[in-house]
Amino acid sequence: MRIALERSRSEIYDRIVLRLAKGFAQAGHTPVLVDPAAITSVPELFLAYDDCDWALISNSAGLLSMHLDDGFLFERVAPKLLFLHHDAPFNSSDLEQIRGKLEAYLRIRERSLHFSIENSDETDLNRLGISCYPITHISTLDEPPRPQPAPPPVRGIAFIGHVVPPIHVPIAFGTELDLNYFQSYLGRLRRMDHPVKADFPIGAVSDNLDTTARKAQYIQYVNTFSLFQRGALLQDLPDYDVHIFGGDPSWIHGVEPSRFLTKNGLAYHPPVFETRAIAEVFAGSRVNLNITSLQFDTAVINRLMDCASCGGFMLTDRKDQLSELTSVAEEVMFATPAELADKLEFFLNPANDSKRREIAGTLAEDIARSCSLEHTIGYMLDQMSRQ
Repeated sequence: MRIALERSRSEIYDRIVLRLAKGFAQAGHTPVLVDPAAITSVPELFLAYDDCDWALISNSAGLLSMHLDDGFLFERVAPKLLFLHHDAPFNSSDLEQIRGKLEAYLRIRERSLHFSIENSDETDLNRLGISCYPITHISTLDEPPRPQPAPPPVRGIAFIGHVVPPIHVPIAFGTELDLNYFQSYLGRLRRMDHPVKADFPIGAVSDNLDTTARKAQYIQYVNTFSLFQRGALLQDLPDYDVHIFGGDPSWIHGVEPSRFLTKNGLAYHPPVFETRAIAEVFAGSRVNLNITSLQFDTAVINRLMDCASCGGFMLTDRKDQLSELTSVAEEVMFATPAELADKLEFFLNPANDSKRREIAGTLAEDIARSCSLEHTIGYMLDQMSRQ
């Protein structure tokens, strides 16, 4: 089969696309990489896809997800469609845009499949009659170096990603649910496993298109607080040796970053994108920290897979799904700020390095098995063969 994959402007998501392309090639199929930057017209876009059997869409804001007067571009290309929702299915809080995309999914459901890392999104789409299957993230790092034996850590705590100082009042979005969004944020601050989607005031069960669209809109608004939540957790840590790689995402928009956490022991570093640099951060930190965006209630995201693939040790907010992927889930998850503090105190102690390395080794082995590229591609191809 010829399988078209749209490249992404996001470094992380483009690495996923390239890994998937490699996986399809290893399985005996022909990946066709489509670069949106090289497409100059809609007819040229159709030509790029015309001779393919499937088109994989992994970017909810990508070129194929553009909306024209007569629908979305993905509705007009010839191949069958494979949607991989490794982020939220909707890149907007505009209710009409969300509803319009759901209606489009229904129009093409006879020639499309969806895969989602978030169980609740899978459930909601299936309730509407849109075929969606659960899937796990894969590592975005292509065969990262894993030196043996592991070198001694050069830093205490590392966080790779976007984070800004906490806020203590609701954001004025101008909707009647502004206070509800803030309460959902506070609920996740108190309990890392607090199900944000269950806060949706119309009810957690989305049994019709309008309810599903409104819940998706609710989650998009709550997700705005993600960077502040990370800031709140990091700000309240004791004065450990903490290194943030990235931080304020203003640089994405060409604006000089200006929002910084201020605490003893904290250092900022530029964002890291190159595979070896990312692997060095994960492998060279005594503890890597993951704090998942508020749009996810269940998903284990690729930061953990990337860290494990490098042999690094990570503490992550509680996602019960992780228990299905590794036998050391309880050792690496935290549900409350107090539990995070306790585990940091234990694993930052050099006297416990042997235990930390043992857990990291088990996590690496389990993730390599349960979230391997070969397993993921085989699972997707099996579902595709039934379409």
